[in-house]
Amino acid sequence: MIDELPLSALTHTTELLFTDVLQVPHQGRILSQLRAVLGRCVVPFAPATIDTYTSVLRNERQKYLTGRDLLEAMGNEWSEQDWHELRDQLADTFDKRKQGIFLDEWVAALREDLADPARNSYRFRVAWKVRETRNGSKLKLTQPALHANIRTPLRGLPSTLILDAYAEPHLYDAIFPEYKQLDQLRIVTAGEPERLRVELAPMLRVYPTHAHSMSAKDLQVAEEIIRLHMQHPVTVLATKEMIAEGSPWNTQLRKAAQLAGCDHLPAQIYYHAGRGVNHHAGNTVVAIMPPHLPLIHREGTLAALYPHSPADREKAHELLLRAEYLQMLHRGRQPRTGARIIAANMGKLLRADCETVPYQPLLQFTRKSSRPRTRDAIKTVSEEMLQHFGGLPQALLGVLKLIPVAFSPKNEEGHATVLRAALGTLNLDDTTELGHWYAQGTLRRFQDVAGFKGKETPLKEVMATLGLTPAPKQYGRTIEPWRLKTRLWVPPVTDAQAVFDRIYGAAVESG
Repeated sequence: MIDELPLSALTHTTELLFTDVLQVPHQGRILSQLRAVLGRCVVPFAPATIDTYTSVLRNERQKYLTGRDLLEAMGNEWSEQDWHELRDQLADTFDKRKQGIFLDEWVAALREDLADPARNSYRFRVAWKVRETRNGSKLKLTQPALHANIRTPLRGLPSTLILDAYAEPHLYDAIFPEYKQLDQLRIVTAGEPERLRVELAPMLRVYPTHAHSMSAKDLQVAEEIIRLHMQHPVTVLATKEMIAEGSPWNTQLRKAAQLAGCDHLPAQIYYHAGRGVNHHAGNTVVAIMPPHLPLIHREGTLAALYPHSPADREKAHELLLRAEYLQMLHRGRQPRTGARIIAANMGKLLRADCETVPYQPLLQFTRKSSRPRTRDAIKTVSEEMLQHFGGLPQALLGVLKLIPVAFSPKNEEGHATVLRAALGTLNLDDTTELGHWYAQGTLRRFQDVAGFKGKETPLKEVMATLGLTPAPKQYGRTIEPWRLKTRLWVPPVTDAQAVFDRIYGAAVESG
């Protein structure tokens, strides 16, 4: 009996370093040719079949020479004696790497691929990295190595049962082709799969490229997750790099928790590591990004199963990502517990497997905003004003630097005096935004938020979420030495004059 898809157990990866080849005495013809091919990859600008960034921050590129490019460079005029020599010359190297049992398969696969380069097999590849130094004047290289991904055939197996809730014929046919040909491979489905109910939340997506650098938008996502977590325990799904200890994302999550007064962080698990884990059952599962497998998984690892077919590798790659995503979204055990599942992105991976509904965020999210948290700041402060005074003078949002207000520095001082006097009549806790401003001169959660400028101010939209509309006229009062005017935002059927007097009258009474 086997639990889960045995892909990693039945495919193996080998690495033959350039130095390994150089250290082999009395190299035969094939190994000499391989040494020449590896040697050509020691120069910075050697041609590559695949050239991709592994780290934009470090300006590091991963390069591969594979497929027809590699096979034609190796040539195919090899005798039986050449192949026997190659096997004997590499035996010690493979034994030192504890991969001696794979040597015969390795030699047979290379021989098959070199016999017909036109089939463009991707099982073998030369890999090396190039990194430009900070001043841009030098390039550092890692030594090239010959990598291989080869399937291990299992012949003569007894009757074997594999338990795999996400079994796909496309994968199993390629892992066990010998049994497929004998009509001895069957996929049996027991019961009907449970359709998950997923709330789609594109505003909560955090991009893998942000793993080393976070923005205000990412902090807003962290704040949303903390709010959810304070209502009900949350488990966050992300990549291993994203949630690593000390990562920028974890810094944002801790900051969001501190700002919200939350003393415990949500659980976090990364893809390809959480299968079978049950202690997240009942938690709200929040996937801030879909699972990811690197390019070389598709073009290298899966070449062990589909050496000649890019389309088959692509299909298998997508099927594996789909299975991983479904597995991890199940961590809350929704069918049994009713737990919520919130996913920032599903793409084409899961839409056919899930019932999807739009997620209704707790915070104010706006696409491509240069000030993503400013709406939340305006809404939070406005809610506090509404609670204490029954309405909101627009000028006071200008005093708090959240919106532009066209008043002189002198009158700004007057409105600030009014706000301080009005807040002084209340018994405010400095954990609130207005209480913190009254005690320390800055907002608490939003002290580093930049206010809106000019015509971009979405004040009407934010006020609408609170059910506030502008009073039909401006209200004013002379409080020596200032003549102060402001627009008011009030709920329907509200005495706007009374709201104005309640706030601005406090400054008169305080003298």
